[in-house]
Amino acid sequence: MPLAVEVFTNHTHEAGLETRLTAALRQAVLQGHPFRLTSQDVATHRVQGLVREVRTVPLSFDANDTVLQYRIEADIRLRLMTGESPKAALEQDMTAWAEYLVSRNRIVREEVVAREAALARLADQFASQCTALLAIFLL
Repeated sequence: MPLAVEVFTNHTHEAGLETRLTAALRQAVLQGHPFRLTSQDVATHRVQGLVREVRTVPLSFDANDTVLQYRIEADIRLRLMTGESPKAALEQDMTAWAEYLVSRNRIVREEVVAREAALARLADQFASQCTALLAIFLL
């Protein structure tokens, strides 16, 4: 089934998250799902996404109430468009998340790397959820 994944729209302050989510979903579609990734002009179905909100939630603290672990969560609205219809065939709100540890030495670089890795895992989790949902809906 020819499927196009349009670049998501980002309504958050998390720069580049739309690019991560789009790339992860495109990669998941390419990896053995019953869809064939195509351009928008030949696709019978198009996936659109809107990153609505990103939250960082502290999960654990040390004895001095310093955060040791966070969960980052993203709320995404997924839309599946069919043919030329302006109405979505499927519209679904989804939440993806990942956890990461904070450097005990408060080394900023380590914390940034841990957060970036968590965002990559979040994008992969979203892509996996999304392809499963699309397979159920379309097949």
